[in-house]
Amino acid sequence: MNMLLLNGVSEKEDDAYQIYQVIDRCLKESDHQVHSYNLYQMNIAPCMGCFACWIDTPGECIINDDGRLIAKELMQHDAVIFLSPVTFGGYSFELKKAVDRFIPNVMPFFRINQNEIHHIPRYQKYPNLIFIGTLPDKNPGMENTFFHLNQRNVINMYPNLYSQAIFYYHQSEEEIRIKFHQLMKDVEQI
Repeated sequence: MNMLLLNGVSEKEDDAYQIYQVIDRCLKESDHQVHSYNLYQMNIAPCMGCFACWIDTPGECIINDDGRLIAKELMQHDAVIFLSPVTFGGYSFELKKAVDRFIPNVMPFFRINQNEIHHIPRYQKYPNLIFIGTLPDKNPGMENTFFHLNQRNVINMYPNLYSQAIFYYHQSEEEIRIKFHQLMKDVEQI
């Protein structure tokens, strides 16, 4: 499987970064082809909401920075891993900026999807998704918000399969490995 890891964890976040390192090692040990981006080292401007990616340059953001690259890379992989500290139930600002810039990957037209109005897909195939959040300890409120956010993004990102989990700072490397391998199995196409 051709995989993309979008790391929204900074080296400054010691405990969360240790979880990233375990996941990175698991991916390097796997049979998968993996491309990884450390988003905090990239130049990704916030989405301007100008809709030029639909009107002026269909399928491509007009902002010429790493956000354009990430949106294109997303569509070139079989599965994408989103890794982020859970921040007030959401993503780190690095990952949030990248996700906001995925809007060129859908069309400006609408249809009813799951009894709601959503954009129609631009492409026939979209990658499967894995969402991983990190937290110091269990926090049901933030975890539920994180899972709900992921489910809402799934509706707009059109994967066939997705999985999600929270990893805690106190978990051992072995616990992280086992949980991560299960997330991978959940999105592998049979």
